[in-house]
Amino acid sequence: MILQFRNLVSLTFIGMIFFSPSLPAQTVASDLESTITKIRHGSLEAQEAARIGVPCPERPSDVDRQDVSFSGEIQLIVVQAYSVRSRCDDRAIILFRRTDSGLTHVQTILLHAYYGEQPVVTFPELIKPGEREILIRGQIVDKGTGIEQRNITIYKFTNGRFEVVFDAPEIVHFEIPGGTQLYQLNQKSSFEFVHSGSPDVSIQEKQVITRGRGSTTRYRGCTWSPELLRFRCYERASVARIQ
Repeated sequence: MILQFRNLVSLTFIGMIFFSPSLPAQTVASDLESTITKIRHGSLEAQEAARIGVPCPERPSDVDRQDVSFSGEIQLIVVQAYSVRSRCDDRAIILFRRTDSGLTHVQTILLHAYYGEQPVVTFPELIKPGEREILIRGQIVDKGTGIEQRNITIYKFTNGRFEVVFDAPEIVHFEIPGGTQLYQLNQKSSFEFVHSGSPDVSIQEKQVITRGRGSTTRYRGCTWSPELLRFRCYERASVARIQ
């Protein structure tokens, strides 16, 4: 039962990705701040919003902007738009690149939120020194009566765009009535990034699955595969406790 449920939640949708050609140079190069202001005040034109993948452009949003050097060659402007005041609260990570003609829209990544509960977005060096990834923690990917799932996800810039290279549940809560009893299953995972003397990182996961008074603890390791351009995971050990 636990393994069947684990396979189910692992397939949960993790986000939406938009790609578009460059925005008009006269719009982006000369007026990025104006675009940010329009996003903030909910006055972004529908055509421009569609091109850069901003959800609910008519709703006011909070906006954060920063320059991030993902590698020596990939330096991008990251604009994050989100809202904690409305039900249209998905977070948009909008990425621009400076070019000779101005600023080019590279990609937009949409992340799920729920009633203002926003995921945590950081840009650490995880895989190799000098290269940064997008690390998403606490993203609510499933929410409903008796169920909640939050995931950790890593995006890496490869072949001209950001791709998901790691995705796993951090927290899963599942609860349904079962006759005269209430069936509950909970999963909580912690993740540690370990370099162990190698330039490449490994991810060590401790996963605790609880059902009633019994629990199973799984230990998984995930290593970076340069051939697949993603992390590959393997089972290290499992311990079951029944009370």
